Amino acid sequence: METMMVGGGFGGLFWIIILGLVIWLVVDRRPLVGGPSHSSQKSALDTLDQAYASGSLDRETYLQKKNDLSG
Repeated sequence: METMMVGGGFGGLFWIIILGLVIWLVVDRRPLVGGPSHSSQKSALDTLDQAYASGSLDRETYLQKKNDLSG
Protein backbone atom coordinates (compact mmCIF):
# COMPACT_ATOMS: atom_id res chain seq x y z
CA MET A 1 0.00 0.00 0.00
CA GLU A 2 2.88 2.37 0.71
CA THR A 3 4.32 1.83 -2.77
CA MET A 4 1.05 2.98 -4.34
CA MET A 5 1.16 6.22 -2.38
CA VAL A 6 4.77 6.92 -3.34
CA GLY A 7 4.07 6.14 -6.99
CA GLY A 8 0.91 8.22 -6.95
CA GLY A 9 2.76 11.15 -5.39
CA PHE A 10 5.48 11.03 -8.02
CA GLY A 11 2.90 10.73 -10.80
CA GLY A 12 1.09 13.82 -9.54
CA LEU A 13 4.35 15.76 -9.31
CA PHE A 14 5.26 14.64 -12.83
CA TRP A 15 2.01 16.01 -14.25
CA ILE A 16 2.36 19.28 -12.32
CA ILE A 17 5.83 19.73 -13.83
CA ILE A 18 4.54 18.92 -17.33
CA LEU A 19 1.64 21.38 -16.92
CA GLY A 20 4.04 24.07 -15.69
CA LEU A 21 6.29 23.56 -18.71
CA VAL A 22 3.35 23.81 -21.11
CA ILE A 23 2.13 27.03 -19.48
CA TRP A 24 5.65 28.47 -19.54
CA LEU A 25 6.05 27.68 -23.25
CA VAL A 26 2.71 29.27 -24.13
CA VAL A 27 3.40 32.45 -22.13
CA ASP A 28 7.00 32.70 -23.37
CA ARG A 29 6.01 32.49 -27.06
CA ARG A 30 3.13 34.99 -26.76
CA PRO A 31 3.76 38.32 -28.55
CA LEU A 32 3.94 41.40 -26.39
CA VAL A 33 0.79 43.52 -26.16
CA GLY A 34 0.91 47.25 -26.84
CA GLY A 35 1.95 47.73 -30.44
CA PRO A 36 5.40 47.92 -31.95
CA SER A 37 8.32 47.70 -29.61
CA HIS A 38 11.10 50.23 -29.34
CA SER A 39 13.49 47.86 -31.11
CA SER A 40 11.26 47.71 -34.22
CA GLN A 41 11.15 51.51 -34.40
CA LYS A 42 14.92 51.64 -34.05
CA SER A 43 15.22 49.10 -36.83
CA ALA A 44 13.04 51.24 -39.10
CA LEU A 45 15.18 54.29 -38.33
CA ASP A 46 18.34 52.29 -39.01
CA THR A 47 16.93 51.19 -42.36
CA LEU A 48 16.02 54.79 -43.19
CA ASP A 49 19.52 55.98 -42.22
CA GLN A 50 21.07 53.32 -44.45
CA ALA A 51 18.86 54.32 -47.39
CA TYR A 52 19.86 57.97 -46.96
CA ALA A 53 23.53 57.07 -46.61
CA SER A 54 23.43 55.00 -49.80
CA GLY A 55 21.93 57.95 -51.71
CA SER A 56 18.60 56.36 -52.55
CA LEU A 57 16.72 59.10 -50.65
CA ASP A 58 17.11 62.85 -50.96
CA ARG A 59 17.45 65.01 -47.84
CA GLU A 60 13.88 66.30 -47.85
CA THR A 61 12.37 62.81 -48.16
CA TYR A 62 14.73 61.49 -45.50
CA LEU A 63 13.81 64.21 -43.01
CA GLN A 64 10.07 63.78 -43.67
CA LYS A 65 10.20 60.00 -43.18
CA LYS A 66 12.40 60.37 -40.09
CA ASN A 67 9.89 62.80 -38.61
CA ASP A 68 7.03 60.40 -39.41
CA LEU A 69 8.81 57.51 -37.68
CA SER A 70 9.85 59.55 -34.64
CA GLY A 71 6.37 60.53 -33.70
